[in-house]
Amino acid sequence: MFNEKLGAIRDFYSIGERIFTSGQPTPDQIKTISEAGFEIVINLSPSSGLDAIPNEEELVRGAGMGYIHIPVDWQNPKREDLEKFFVLYSRHEYHLIFVHCARNMRVSAFIFLYRIIVKGESQQDCMKDLLAIWKPDQTWQQFIDRMLVEVKKPIDSKDWDVEWTGYTSFQP
Repeated sequence: MFNEKLGAIRDFYSIGERIFTSGQPTPDQIKTISEAGFEIVINLSPSSGLDAIPNEEELVRGAGMGYIHIPVDWQNPKREDLEKFFVLYSRHEYHLIFVHCARNMRVSAFIFLYRIIVKGESQQDCMKDLLAIWKPDQTWQQFIDRMLVEVKKPIDSKDWDVEWTGYTSFQP
């Protein structure tokens, strides 16, 4: 799956054969993501974020992929955003998903928490992938620590109290 074109995307990082993350791709790189076989793009950056593409949803859909947007405030990440991510990522994990934000920092934190809370992977194993992207600052480290205590995987993802407004569902 990994090729040089994907590797050229800002802060691209892959974990195993199913988790692919990056910073903000360019419009041309959205085509590259589609050509690599991805079916869904999840964007965690606000629409006004660093290098955001105003018509990203249109470009992603035009390339034949589904688009999910969960704008996460850099200065104030919220539990609700993380839970939305968990539910939407889990419900579509049988698809090949590409997750990005501005610099792969929000994403790396969310994927770190997903792997531990939802997938039950060890914190030690997941930490090396998080640290390969960045060392979380105080705001994000506090968020991560709090989420590791507060958020538990329910028996069924429908049990998460997630409000479904503010995102675009997968529609190929």
